[in-house]
Amino acid sequence: DPEAVRQAFTAVAARLDQGGDLMVVANVDGLIERSMADMVEIMSTATVDDAKAKEAMAAVNKLHTFLKKNGFYAINGLGMSSVPRADGQNVVKMFISRDAQAAMLPLWRACVGGAPRELQSLRFLPATTELARAGTTDIKQLWAMIQKGVSEVAPAEAAQQFAQGIEGAAMMIGVPIDDLIGSIGVDSVIGIQFSSDAKITIPAGEKQMAIPSPSLLLAMQVKDDTLMTLVKGQVVKTGMPLMESQVEGTTVYALNLPVPVVPVQLAMAQHKGYLLIGTTVQTVTEAIKAYTGKGGLIATEAYKVAFAGQPAKNNGIAYVSARFGEIIRSIQESAMALAPSTGAQDKASRDLVTRLLDRQQNYSCAITIMNYKSGVRASGTTSASGQQLVASMAIAPVGMVAAIAIPSFVKARGKAQASACINNLRMLDSGKEQAAMEQNLQDGAAVDEAAVTKYLPTAAIPVCPKGGIYTLGPIGTNPTCSDPGHVLP
Repeated sequence: DPEAVRQAFTAVAARLDQGGDLMVVANVDGLIERSMADMVEIMSTATVDDAKAKEAMAAVNKLHTFLKKNGFYAINGLGMSSVPRADGQNVVKMFISRDAQAAMLPLWRACVGGAPRELQSLRFLPATTELARAGTTDIKQLWAMIQKGVSEVAPAEAAQQFAQGIEGAAMMIGVPIDDLIGSIGVDSVIGIQFSSDAKITIPAGEKQMAIPSPSLLLAMQVKDDTLMTLVKGQVVKTGMPLMESQVEGTTVYALNLPVPVVPVQLAMAQHKGYLLIGTTVQTVTEAIKAYTGKGGLIATEAYKVAFAGQPAKNNGIAYVSARFGEIIRSIQESAMALAPSTGAQDKASRDLVTRLLDRQQNYSCAITIMNYKSGVRASGTTSASGQQLVASMAIAPVGMVAAIAIPSFVKARGKAQASACINNLRMLDSGKEQAAMEQNLQDGAAVDEAAVTKYLPTAAIPVCPKGGIYTLGPIGTNPTCSDPGHVLP
């Protein structure tokens, strides 16, 4: 229907920007549903006598009904646009168009939540947060959908096993799973922090590489202390000491974990209706102080500029700072500089990678997610232009082929070189034996190189294909190559 296609295009295009370096609109109305319906039809016309096969066919038919009822077939279009700005950033918009009546169905509630809201979880992010993802995912809706999916689609035996597994888990942790899931709210955020002054060293081959000390924070809205009590109880069962401290009238619990390289002192606290879990006590402490003092990441000038003009009430944000890109790039460059180089070929490969890194722009973004009745839109700014996105998609297949082919080629070449070298060692060993017979040399006696070479096909010591140096050794011992992988069996 040309008119229906035009309307679908308009619904998506209206949420995007024209006049940039990228605009894509795709009509996918009914695509997933038709594919599933075709599968159901094909299976329904098949003649089978096996009971298991019939059971599988029935399950597929039930799955088709379940997916439609929960909103999996509601997508009818998607698109993306990118418009460059004078400051080097790009205004990017992505929109998934769906049937309006599907907005409140379980799938969409589970993924993006309900109406936009002001996310209080963002207030806990420390100022040193360089990457964050917040959202209004409804865990309760997701869990309910999973349970219904099992009961409505799975065979009776599988459904019973699932129910028994849930009961067993509840008995093990001492809390009904429904109560545990039900205690979790719809506002949460996870963030990665990098210290502005402290550093840690991580192994890089035989050397050490210094990077800003990292940490991680999870802030999750909770309706009661069910989850906090559960976590504390599980720690107590392990017999490990749980340390306590006070921050702004809130108790912070800490547990030392034996994690190599990165210092981890798992910390948790429940503050103002949010459960905080961090990899260090300092991270959780800073989170509580950020919330209480209305400081932290959202009070920084960089964050304000990045999200300027974007709605305060939303269904989630994605944030990557320019500093995060700089740190990742620095780690890549340091790793390259510390990597051992064993020859001209290795140096050439490293120079190529270094040039590719030099051409990369440090990635950053500030994206806001909005849930409308007509669909879901993610919009904001990013350092990646539409041209770069297209280039990435074009180069990706080449990169995938290279990622598969190059290691295989290197491995195959290495095996071929080792085989050729071992053949050389066999020839040298044969030449030594013949020289020993001619000169009546006993085991342990030294052998003259000239005496050996006259028994070789080329009348000269062969060359290792990998550049190794051959040593004839005394009579009774195998000749050797300086490459440790080339040894006579």
